[in-house]
Amino acid sequence: MKKFGTLTVTTDRNAVERAINALSSKELVDAYNAMSGSQIKKFRDRKTAVARTFEAALEQMGKLDDPNPRRRATDRSASEAIAASWQDPQVRQKRSARHHVRVLWKEKGSKRVDEFRSVRQAFQELQLPLNKHIKFRVQLKAEGKKEFEGFQFAIIDGPTEQNEA
Repeated sequence: MKKFGTLTVTTDRNAVERAINALSSKELVDAYNAMSGSQIKKFRDRKTAVARTFEAALEQMGKLDDPNPRRRATDRSASEAIAASWQDPQVRQKRSARHHVRVLWKEKGSKRVDEFRSVRQAFQELQLPLNKHIKFRVQLKAEGKKEFEGFQFAIIDGPTEQNEA
């Protein structure tokens, strides 16, 4: 929580918006000047004053210590929220985990099995539509095994000894 003139900025976006709308024109100028470092004398109209003061308040909200890094993306930009979520050790561990993929060919009588570093690499080498690999990867990670155009994919922890050589 931080005070700028008569305006108190907290991490609650709705409360700040209500407080800004309740300020007089002079209080809006004072709050804006305190938050932005500018020294304006007045705004063109009330609508501009509220919009600019709210924008400055949002900037200040981003500078406040946020006890919950997983706040809604509407309170901060999506990229800031994602970057903050990496501070959670469980999220970091899950996102950092790299799994390889084992692919079983389901052609007539074939028992060919290949392993790849990633779903993307498998799609490239098997000449599958690359624009579908991300959606498929999400489904594959959720299910562990999944078929795509005649190939049986399975998530594995890493390369097997025969593929490491």
